[in-house]
Amino acid sequence: MSYFYGPLEPKRRHFSAVFVALVVLVALLAGGVGFALLAPDAWVASVRGIRNPQPITITPVHASPVPAGSEWPVVPVAEKVGPSVVGIEAQVYYWGWSKETKGGSGVILSQDGYIVTNHHVIEGAREITVLLPDKRKVPARLVGSDALYDLAVLKVDVLGLRAAEFGDSDALKVGELAVAIGNPVGPAFERTVTAGIISGLNRAVQLEDQDGMEYILELIQTDAAINPGNSGGPLCNARGEVIGINTIKVIVPNVEGMGLAIPSKTVLRVVNELMQYGRVIRPRLGVVLYDPRAVAVPRGVPVQEVDPRGPAAIAGIRPGDIILALGDREVNSLAEFRAALYEHRPGDKLKVVVQRQNRRLEFAVTLVEAP
Repeated sequence: MSYFYGPLEPKRRHFSAVFVALVVLVALLAGGVGFALLAPDAWVASVRGIRNPQPITITPVHASPVPAGSEWPVVPVAEKVGPSVVGIEAQVYYWGWSKETKGGSGVILSQDGYIVTNHHVIEGAREITVLLPDKRKVPARLVGSDALYDLAVLKVDVLGLRAAEFGDSDALKVGELAVAIGNPVGPAFERTVTAGIISGLNRAVQLEDQDGMEYILELIQTDAAINPGNSGGPLCNARGEVIGINTIKVIVPNVEGMGLAIPSKTVLRVVNELMQYGRVIRPRLGVVLYDPRAVAVPRGVPVQEVDPRGPAAIAGIRPGDIILALGDREVNSLAEFRAALYEHRPGDKLKVVVQRQNRRLEFAVTLVEAP
């Protein structure tokens, strides 16, 4: 089975059986480096000195008179969003001297120079350059990056940029217009526009982090053509609002027109945390789990260890319990556990359903912030 990652070295990514009938290998766009370590700390800009960046918000659906759906032509969408799309060049050094350039796209978040792109576009970069719509090339610093969500925020010292408007990905319907804009195969084809439809919603894609831990992302599926270099670029609706950030293309034999984007609701949550804290704030339950496949339990996720001072122990959860559900979501794998947990915030009170021998128990656990 052949597959494609782009011009640089590949890493494996796995699709959940929830998404396709068999496991496929996933192609990362532009740069081809998978979810792994964050860029070196020396290149992660301190948020000190960046004064109160304004949160990026979703445009209310009723705010625009432009009709939704595929009947609206692509030209106005391209004219509206194109000036908010930038090119990204990341210089990665190997062994201290060998240099390689990765390319991708980005979306302007604010007029004072905040930009969102994919983590894999800038991963490991020591120098980052942004190609602005007016052809200027300017250096960028990394404000923050998150490998699990494959998102990064950059900052350029330029004012008066045209920020994109973000739409509500929760309001999308299968079959409506989808427009992708980006720099496929480099700046020679900057702001290339392709159009298609929203092919599917909430596609559960199972991936691995740098430690081999599985996790699930729920993504938007589109058949708008996405190519290497589109990574980090926008997927737009008929109103010219960004409803996703392009991140993955599936290339396997006999499969065509399958691209995936991170929903805008997820993007803005992650982006605003990166802008404010320089990292994503995640909750912690305080348990170490067995992989259910290794211990052959019929359902749920077995608890191996419990932090004696953690939230789970305080609530009454013990080693040997089998976690059946977090909140209203059943969990039968480590990936499902993480996906359900990461829907919540530190401080949230989460219902945890466990099986203890032949008893079904419920605990209210107050989550804390993960270190």
